[in-house]
Amino acid sequence: MDNEKNFVLFADEDGSEYPMEIIDFFEYDGEEFAMLMEADDEHDDECSECDCDERDIYIMQVLEDEEGEVFVPVDDDKLDEIVDALEQFFSEYNDIEEE
Repeated sequence: MDNEKNFVLFADEDGSEYPMEIIDFFEYDGEEFAMLMEADDEHDDECSECDCDERDIYIMQVLEDEEGEVFVPVDDDKLDEIVDALEQFFSEYNDIEEE
C-alpha cells in the first residue's frame, strides 16, 4: 500500500490556515466526496501514546473548476445520508473481516 499522504490547506475568513489530510475519496449518489482529518505532525498512524486515532473526520464534496479540485462543505441533509451510508458500509465490511 502507498504510504504517501495527501494534504490540502484550508483558510478561514481570518486567514488562519488549517492543513487537512485526505484520507480517501469516494463516490455517493453520482457525486465525488473526500474524507479528511486535521493533519497532525506530532503523531503517526501507529501512535499508541494518546487518543489520536479518535480524531474527527470531515466530509467535503469535491468539485472541479478551472484551477483544479475544490472542496465544498456538504449540506446537513446530504451529510446525514452520506454518514448513514458509510456507517452501513463499514459495518458490513467489519462483518466480512470477522468471518
